Amino acid sequence: MNNLDRLLAILKEQADLIDKLNTRSDFQYKSTQRLVLDYGKPFVTQVKSPFKGELKACFENCLKGLLRYPNLNYCEGFAISDDIDIAVSHA
Repeated sequence: MNNLDRLLAILKEQADLIDKLNTRSDFQYKSTQRLVLDYGKPFVTQVKSPFKGELKACFENCLKGLLRYPNLNYCEGFAISDDIDIAVSHA
């Protein structure tokens, strides 16, 4: 299984669990995971960044990067590690 297939399987598992547990919401999407599964687009090509950000500060790094390099685009989604089967928010 490649990393994209693994990520999608993890997201589906998380989304199914959240849908099952979240019985009070009438929202169409009870989780970001489900929304990403339905409408997200994979970004599998690595692009060399024009700047070096701080470790474990992806959202802040992206904001600073956009302010400094207005020609960049902002992307938010999920990332996985080779060691743990958990998808975490990432920018």
